[in-house]
Amino acid sequence: MGSSNGPNPWRHAGMGLELAGAAIICGLIGWFIGGETGMLIGGGIGFVGSFYLFIKEALRANRDADETRDATEQDDER
Repeated sequence: MGSSNGPNPWRHAGMGLELAGAAIICGLIGWFIGGETGMLIGGGIGFVGSFYLFIKEALRANRDADETRDATEQDDER
């Protein structure tokens, strides 16, 4: 598992599952509403929306890692 100082791999796995799950669920909803075309449109909307959230969360994780690294470097200098 991840240490308290390192990245948490389960956080990234959860982000990927959320991306795939949203695309699949929106695709299924689209399938019931409009057949194959609805599935493509629903899946596309689900993918784009969840990809936006994926990027947002990835940037937050990167910022958190930078803050943790900066705090560790400041503690090492003392």
